[in-house]
Amino acid sequence: MIPHSPRIIYIQYTNPAAYPPLEHSSHILADNGWEVYFLGIIHPHSMSTAMKFPLYPKIYEKYLTGVAPGFRQKLHFLWFTTWCLAWILRIKPQYLYVSDALTTPVALFLHKITHVPVIYHEHDSPESEDGLSNLSRFEQIIARSRISLARLAAFCVLPNQARADVFQKNTGTSRPVLTVWNSPARDEVLPPRKKMAADVPLTLWYHGSINSFRLPLNLIRAIAKIPERVNLHFAGYETSGSRGYIDQLMQIADEVNCQKYVHFFGTLPRQQIIKLGHQCAVGIAFASNSFSINTSDQFFIGATNKPFDYMASGLALLVTDGPSFQEMFVNTGYGLSCNPDDVDSIVHALQWFCDHREETYQMGEAGRQRILTDWNYETAFRPCLLYTSDAADE
Repeated sequence: MIPHSPRIIYIQYTNPAAYPPLEHSSHILADNGWEVYFLGIIHPHSMSTAMKFPLYPKIYEKYLTGVAPGFRQKLHFLWFTTWCLAWILRIKPQYLYVSDALTTPVALFLHKITHVPVIYHEHDSPESEDGLSNLSRFEQIIARSRISLARLAAFCVLPNQARADVFQKNTGTSRPVLTVWNSPARDEVLPPRKKMAADVPLTLWYHGSINSFRLPLNLIRAIAKIPERVNLHFAGYETSGSRGYIDQLMQIADEVNCQKYVHFFGTLPRQQIIKLGHQCAVGIAFASNSFSINTSDQFFIGATNKPFDYMASGLALLVTDGPSFQEMFVNTGYGLSCNPDDVDSIVHALQWFCDHREETYQMGEAGRQRILTDWNYETAFRPCLLYTSDAADE
């Protein structure tokens, strides 16, 4: 009798293709003999709908169509839970892989019913854990479910050590908490870029969610002040809190007379994003200067895929001048830093890149080599693979 491959189900009440770590970890598991299933939600009118996983052996995807917030969504949430239960009973997985707080009530219920172990991977953490009194009833359910799931998960995954420390303290979990940076896979690392002559315009690249701190208006204003031509190419999507921001960017570009240097490529699959970045010279990776567990310098390191993706494409980096980014990316020779709130600070960094093309190229190449050697998802995910190996051997 031929034994079945071990199976794992990823459950996410959103589009999982918006999370590169899910793609990377699923490929690693599939390459190690697992059958991988994704159960998710697709919102047909969302910008993130264009983000799709590439076809890959032993990976299967199943989606429900999402609905707008409100009473219908609560009913849809119950239907999603029932739908997931049906798939679990059919597939009989060794693990459930849950990677957003919104899905924790689903995972908690499914675990209690089926006793299938859960891996909890938290990409974005709650901003405050000071109490539940200011939360809606549904948000309180999410918060309590997150804590309960953290305490019973087979193991938990956080994208950096600072977040892991806060997570352990606030959830009180005694389960293993592993740190896995949001880095690219080795096979996403592209060949060395072609060196660009000094008279070729310097092109900046940004991809990801688009809002005022990740892609500030000051960047457009700084581009307008550089004597040499500097292009800004970007791709991604607006989040619920940043609707209309792309129009603001284009309006500012028009006001400072550099609209022909700014180009938005829309929302694209990850493979196209990586290739477009390879045609540029400098990647933009800003964190927020204000305290926020999901945006600030200390908690952003490792949690954001942007600098690592840029390095995989051979780009030099322009990062926020916070101490964590400074230590990890600037002091190591992979790029420069600036204050995104100060136009002159951005101008100074961009002018340096314009005046030092060879050094800019060498920064990008050094970063590309670093991703190949150890800052890749295969290396980062190895401890998780070891934890799951016992199930794979059964």
